[in-house]
Amino acid sequence: MKSRVLAMLFLCFALFIVVPLSASAATNVQVTGQGQLVISANFSGSTYAEVYVSNQYGQEVYDKIFTSAGGSGTINASIPNLPYGTYKIIIGGQAIAISNLHYGFQ
Repeated sequence: MKSRVLAMLFLCFALFIVVPLSASAATNVQVTGQGQLVISANFSGSTYAEVYVSNQYGQEVYDKIFTSAGGSGTINASIPNLPYGTYKIIIGGQAIAISNLHYGFQ
């Protein structure tokens, strides 16, 4: 009986973890360089897109939310004066679809 209760609790826990994660989508890319990092993309299916950029040490260097009108929007982000390194770009949102993603240093 005890093992059944534990199994049910584990199933409920797994359900609460998996369902919210499947409701959101994210694009995760890395870029190496220095200077001004420019990110552009289109998104649809969501009222917002969050752009988060961190350095190779996991420190946040940029975090901004872009909103949409009518379920589609545009991302135009520019982060100046970044020292040489590898940066992780994460774009996420609730049920979001990303298209025409371009990123790089200028």
